[in-house]
Amino acid sequence: MLPKSNRLTKSAFKLVMDKGIAHHSPIAVLKILKTHGKHGFSVSVSKKVSKSAVGRNKIRRRVYSIIKDYTNRIHDGISVLILMKVGSEKLSFDEIRKQIESFFVKSGILK
Repeated sequence: MLPKSNRLTKSAFKLVMDKGIAHHSPIAVLKILKTHGKHGFSVSVSKKVSKSAVGRNKIRRRVYSIIKDYTNRIHDGISVLILMKVGSEKLSFDEIRKQIESFFVKSGILK
């Protein structure tokens, strides 16, 4: 899990959801918003992806673990929201890692 200082607040989550620039892939939608200050992350997994809370939390923990590896390489002042899509529950950790990494490279948020 990411430290609380690296996660988005409820108000920042809403702001990124409304005004963020979206990047799409088969497993997720990445929304990015440039802000002032530190970077922040949030992962959202809907009940459409997995009916059980255990399944949703498993996906969320995997994505947070991947993000944790990249926090030092992401520019400051960027808020990132990752919305997981249906089908992501069937992917392995490595497949999710490749998709998230390609997201970060395509969106240009890495240093």
